[in-house]
Amino acid sequence: MPETQFGCHAYNGNRGEIHEIVYDFAKSLGVDIRLGCNVTEYWEDGALGKAGVIVNGEKIGAEVVVGADGVRSRA
Repeated sequence: MPETQFGCHAYNGNRGEIHEIVYDFAKSLGVDIRLGCNVTEYWEDGALGKAGVIVNGEKIGAEVVVGADGVRSRA
């Protein structure tokens, strides 16, 4: 583990590397990952500790939503 900076560990890499690390780890856990979807809305319910997206009219809920599709993304 690298030394802490500002009270926490920090990792640096380019976006493609970070995507690959997160993707590979999530797949190893059996996480349902859907690529190439058109997300039309994001939602969050703090009382239930849930968040999610609306894709093609389908409401998909999760404990975590990662929006990592670029600087100018709505995510």
